[in-house]
Amino acid sequence: MPGGLSPLAWAVLLLAGAMALAGIRRRRGPRRLTGEPALVSRHAMLGMLLMAALEFASIAGSPPADVPSGAHGHAGAIGPLPIAAIASLAAVAYGVLTVYAVARVHDRVGRAQVLAMAAAVLLLAGTLIDRI
Repeated sequence: MPGGLSPLAWAVLLLAGAMALAGIRRRRGPRRLTGEPALVSRHAMLGMLLMAALEFASIAGSPPADVPSGAHGHAGAIGPLPIAAIASLAAVAYGVLTVYAVARVHDRVGRAQVLAMAAAVLLLAGTLIDRI
C-alpha cells in the first residue's frame, strides 16, 4: 500500500492503543473508575479492539498479493462473505452500544468522543464491506 500503513500495521497500532488505555485506567490507583468516564473509556477500548478485528478481517478477506489475476485461488482462509457478515454484525452491535452510551453520557466531550469512535468504527466496517 503506497503512501500509507498496511492493515496489519493499523491493527497493531489499534491494539497497542487499547492496551495503553487499559494501562492508564489501572494506574489511577485503587479506586475503581465508575459512571460516565468508565463508560466512555470502555466504549473507546472496545472500539479500538473492534477496529483491529476489522483490519484483521480485511487481511483475511483479501486475496494474497502474489496471486496473478486469473489464477485459481481462494480469497482467504474463511472467504469474503462470512467476513462481511461478521463485520456487519459487529458494526450493528457497536452501533447499539453507542446509542446506549450516548443516552447515559451527559457530558458534551464524552458524547463527542463516543460518537467519533462509533463513526470511525462504522466507517471502517463500511469500507471493509464495500471492498468485499
